[in-house]
Amino acid sequence: MIFKKPLTNAMDIWEVACIIWWVATGDDLFYSRQNNREIIPQIHAFLGSSCADWLLGASIEGIVNEIWTTAPTPVDFDVREMVPLEQELKDLLSDDEDDEYDDFANYTEQLGKFMRRMLVVDPKQRPTAEELLEDEFLREKKTVGA
Repeated sequence: MIFKKPLTNAMDIWEVACIIWWVATGDDLFYSRQNNREIIPQIHAFLGSSCADWLLGASIEGIVNEIWTTAPTPVDFDVREMVPLEQELKDLLSDDEDDEYDDFANYTEQLGKFMRRMLVVDPKQRPTAEELLEDEFLREKKTVGA
């Protein structure tokens, strides 16, 4: 909803990725204190330069179309300290001392790839639920503790 694009099923896919992240790590995927635009640099830092063109274009469109009337407020964290999605997932799960997460941590690489597929910033390029059901991560039917 940051860019005020029309609602589509692709938005649900992004939200599922955010929910999976929260379930796996106990943390929000992105942080916003006052204005959702605060997460734009977080998305870029987390997903990498492949999303830069789309984020820039959507940001310019938001300004030109007067969707936003004020500049985003500064955030109190350094996005330069953020690491890519897969590394952050690995770090969060492997640092957890709770034994229930140990088995799950073995799947972080595949989970990260699966989540990256869902977190494509351009909704038109994001896979559908049907396409995600064919993903290797789900097809192998891995279970925690198995």
